Amino acid sequence: NLLKTVIIILSISLMAVFQSCEKKGIVDIEDEKIENTDNIYVKNGMLVFQNQEVYDEYINKVVSQTREEREAWEQSLGFTSMATIFDKINDAEIALEEKLYAGYDEDLSKEELKNLGLPVDLHSDMYNKYINKGIIKENIEQDGSESFNLSVIGEECFINEEGLMVINDTIYRYTSTQIQILTDGNYEKIYLLLKTQSNDLENNIVVFNVADKSTNWSKSSGWKYEGSKKRYRMDVKGWSWTYSNYKYMGSRYSVEGRAERKRWGKWKQRNSYTPIKKIIGNWNFKYTMTPYWYGGYPRQTYYSISDNDRKSPVSYTFGHVNNFTFYLSPNGNWYGGSRYFAGNGINMMNYSFTGYFDPGNIKLSK
Repeated sequence: NLLKTVIIILSISLMAVFQSCEKKGIVDIEDEKIENTDNIYVKNGMLVFQNQEVYDEYINKVVSQTREEREAWEQSLGFTSMATIFDKINDAEIALEEKLYAGYDEDLSKEELKNLGLPVDLHSDMYNKYINKGIIKENIEQDGSESFNLSVIGEECFINEEGLMVINDTIYRYTSTQIQILTDGNYEKIYLLLKTQSNDLENNIVVFNVADKSTNWSKSSGWKYEGSKKRYRMDVKGWSWTYSNYKYMGSRYSVEGRAERKRWGKWKQRNSYTPIKKIIGNWNFKYTMTPYWYGGYPRQTYYSISDNDRKSPVSYTFGHVNNFTFYLSPNGNWYGGSRYFAGNGINMMNYSFTGYFDPGNIKLSK
């Protein structure tokens, strides 16, 4: 029964896609308001999903949310996501720029602004707060211009300021380099989760280092430039892992697009530059579950998902936006039970994604 549950969970379509910031002009998905239920709530400042199925259902619904709708929903729960934090930092920085440099040519570089006696290293209070916490990081470009981005590796629409979220009885923490998993769901151990950087199996804490991931299907286009003041990119982020003696297997899988415009030597997502039009893609994967050997001749029975069963296309038209994030199946954690272990975990067989931008397109494939 446990094996059957695993296969059913992984075999059904878990494709859950959503756009995570500044979303406008969506035409392919019917808007659906997200209602607060007992299946989704906030505890100790963390967003809690009753189980993996509720998580999947939620991110299917959030695909129709604008930023304003998402923030209103978060406020109704008493929750603030990392995505909202980033949006507000971005807003604060743009407001400060427009105050400091009003009336000056936006093509001026930081060096030229400095020569005019204007401050170039001044940032908003929100920016200073979160860069000191390590939640955002600053990037200096080759021409001396600057940009910033979230330092966490994922789930920014669901994690709180500490990088925490809960699915079922499992607590996750996302950092800039790790996924830290508290498998017993004991809230009294969260303080241990916040300070750990390595496995603590005695306390049911498993740490997954992204740099050490053994199964990785990530790929990036890097920045594509439209002149010297506009740029866009697309990234596939995907990896999988097994833990707790292969009883569990998990994966994270997403495709993301970003567009930035430079003003006064600083790159940011801006409403004046929204070149992202559409994303299409398909992929398929497989996994294996192997029975434990309790004696006698070992049975090496493998269970996998066929390409035909798991080919999961996405086609989504935005209108024009400056960013998107889709979480794709498989994205989550699964338990093999007491009789089976995840022999090879989850492996992405192939994928192909095309992002349509003005003026060019990006294709990433495996």
